[in-house]
Amino acid sequence: MLFRLKNLYGVFYVMSEGVEKESSGRWNFVGAYVLLYVDAGQVVRVISSTFYGWSPATSTLLQKVDIVWVVNAVLGMIVPRPVFFILAVITVVIALLDTVYVIKLFSAGSVQKLFPVKLLNFMVGTLVTIGFSTVIKWVFIPFECLISNNRSISYYLNYGADDSCTPFAYPEVLISAPTILVAVLYMSFALLSSVLTFALNPLSRKPRAQCTGRVEFLYLSYKISLSLLVYFTVYLTPIVTNVFMLILLIVVLYNHLCIMPFHHHAINVLRGGIYLTFIWMEGASVVFTAVQRSQGVNSVDIQANSLPQLLQWLTVVGMPIAFALGGYLAHRNRDRIHQTLDRLYGECEAKKLTLTMGGASTTTTIRRQRVRDVASVMPTPSSVTITRRSNFDKFFDTSWNGKRAFPTSVSASTTARALLYRRNEHDLLFLNYIIMRGLEEHPYSDGLVMLHIKFLRFVFRDATEAAEQEKMFNLSSKRLAVDDGYVLYALKRKAQQDSKTSSIGQDGMRAIDLMEFDNGMEKARKYHLACITSMKGFWRLLSRTTLKQTAVEDMMTKLDEYDHALKGAHKEYSWMLEKYNTSAALLHSYATFCDSVLNDELLCMKKRVQAQAMESGNEDVMDDDKSAAG
Repeated sequence: MLFRLKNLYGVFYVMSEGVEKESSGRWNFVGAYVLLYVDAGQVVRVISSTFYGWSPATSTLLQKVDIVWVVNAVLGMIVPRPVFFILAVITVVIALLDTVYVIKLFSAGSVQKLFPVKLLNFMVGTLVTIGFSTVIKWVFIPFECLISNNRSISYYLNYGADDSCTPFAYPEVLISAPTILVAVLYMSFALLSSVLTFALNPLSRKPRAQCTGRVEFLYLSYKISLSLLVYFTVYLTPIVTNVFMLILLIVVLYNHLCIMPFHHHAINVLRGGIYLTFIWMEGASVVFTAVQRSQGVNSVDIQANSLPQLLQWLTVVGMPIAFALGGYLAHRNRDRIHQTLDRLYGECEAKKLTLTMGGASTTTTIRRQRVRDVASVMPTPSSVTITRRSNFDKFFDTSWNGKRAFPTSVSASTTARALLYRRNEHDLLFLNYIIMRGLEEHPYSDGLVMLHIKFLRFVFRDATEAAEQEKMFNLSSKRLAVDDGYVLYALKRKAQQDSKTSSIGQDGMRAIDLMEFDNGMEKARKYHLACITSMKGFWRLLSRTTLKQTAVEDMMTKLDEYDHALKGAHKEYSWMLEKYNTSAALLHSYATFCDSVLNDELLCMKKRVQAQAMESGNEDVMDDDKSAAG
């Protein structure tokens, strides 16, 4: 099946690994901040629309915060609106088709070109994280006439003769129905991308971590609701929609403060300020719609000096204050986590001091026991067998809640990540202690186990223990969340990749490079076999005692096939020997090609000596061979 979850995992793994570059330059962060502003500006524009209780004067002012809207307004003076609809649909369709194409290539194991992967990465960045609100607005242009005075599709289909708003009548439905399908696929694509687009390595300097996707999923769900509920204002009062979105935003901010999802604290602070600004605006929208309903006026009829308009100007003035307060909450939450870390570190040091100095006995046995006890306070990183407390233990251990350092597994995970982001190598044992204590207090948390596995592999650099923990987790775990399943897949793929790159003799190869190597070897062997087959066919025809009338033509055909296969084999072996000249398997294969096809015994022996030197790791043999070749 084309859309198996494993294929999707593979596509996002190759996309993230093959395109992302680890860089922490200033311009990368400036770009991230600009994208945050562009995204926030679009959401501010949608929140402040007249459909949600804002007056035309306030809405017109806040629209100018959205850079995309400003560009759209300038272009709209000379470009008809259907052009934006066509552009949005084509862009979304290209993204979806490119996803299907990359999945198909990946499932066939033949991803050789980076262009489709780079295009998919660009589409994810453009359509999901930057321009979602604007693109979804353009996609729904055929339905705008239901809620606004914009011209309908009928006007353009009938060359201005008919301006009736009937998007579900014939022939307009031929456009409206596919548009709904494209919109649904686009939103599904965006939600999936928001969950799976993150850096697997906890040491990555890229902003997005695994837990980022869970908050981004909620935030994107809010943006989808914000864009779609506009079309249901005929059936739902603005108060209902505003209350719903206010609750959803509060959930987003709560999860943001609990998880602190980004690698960089500055982005967490900015997002905290942005979310609280949105909450301030949504809360004000609830008040606006309630006041307007009590006075019996609509948002489009609000007068310049009326009470509703005055409230809206006060709300606009309070937006910077809300932003600053949201940033302060995120920063204060980080400080609270650091205070927890300092307290836990003090407890560990006190326990170690007690175990070291406790008792008066100085015998060798007692001293060895003390050393083991002290080491158990901050044990070395390793795979662990998770012991889950029974209902009996939970019932009779009345002091358990008071002894816990972390009220939730999310708190333990966030604390461990905050310690890691201090970037102090001397804290690694303490980091392992935090994870172990979190697993002891919350043994049913899949998220903590996954974090422990990632730390074992990337932070503590113990691939053997990480593989052992993965094996135990696979045997004991239940059905995993999508992002946890992706992490397991990516870790397994990473281990296989590391093993294969060591056999090729090149460290740090990407997944797409390995796929390129495998595909090149397959092509070279195919041409190699074709050379042998065509020559055997030629000599078989020549050895016949009685020749047919077409024998000469058949022999010439075999020679042409041989020449074509020989050129193909030379082409494949040439670029592979230049790029992967440390692969023993490639050298053996080329040596066989030199022996059986080219009849070059000297070159064959030289390549076999090189291959044997690669396998044995004998650099002297390689140096001697290179000097002899020179």
